[in-house]
Amino acid sequence: MPTAARRSDKRERAAHGTTSDQTSYNMIVIGIIGPPAGGKSTVARALAEQGAAWINADRLAHAALRMGRVKNKLREHFGDSIFNTAGAVQRPALAAKVFGDDPTSRRQLEYIESVLHPVVGQLAARKLQRLAAQQQSVVVIDAPLLIEANWHFQCDEIWYVDSPWEQRIQWIAKRSWTPEQLRQREARQLSLAEKRRYATRILDNSQGPPHTRRQILALWRQLTK
Repeated sequence: MPTAARRSDKRERAAHGTTSDQTSYNMIVIGIIGPPAGGKSTVARALAEQGAAWINADRLAHAALRMGRVKNKLREHFGDSIFNTAGAVQRPALAAKVFGDDPTSRRQLEYIESVLHPVVGQLAARKLQRLAAQQQSVVVIDAPLLIEANWHFQCDEIWYVDSPWEQRIQWIAKRSWTPEQLRQREARQLSLAEKRRYATRILDNSQGPPHTRRQILALWRQLTK
């Protein structure tokens, strides 16, 4: 969908109350999508270096996991096994509950998402409101499940970061993921073909950082000129 049409669509939904916790903002909002371990945060960071405000869903999820109401729900469901002695959620222990292809793992993931997604969405909406009040001109939303969580309704632009499988396999070694874990993460998201359908721009992230950065800077100049 063209950028002008997206802005009009945002205003129309806000005017008719068809979004929850969503408002039309007088700023450019860019959503970053793509495959897991594909370089989305690298693109968001490059935009932040140019002056965009960066909303990082992983950081918001970390904040949500520190909230008492979230911890209480997780404790009721999983017990004490996912908490350390200080009462903080141990993310590796939580991740271990959902990494698997079996029905139990899928149900556990659905439960965690049902607890976290609404809270993270509220935190993101509040941050957007604060940025709008501060007259921020460009915001980038870096969220692995941007489409699935319906955050794309807030975006004027959606950039798809296109990264080949072989390259992503190299990157996951730095995160201590296995290829199988990468496949599982990808299988639990929209297909790459479906994600590309939402994109207004496609960044080729297969030729190294300088090539990717040149594309980002060219798009930035188009947006801010």
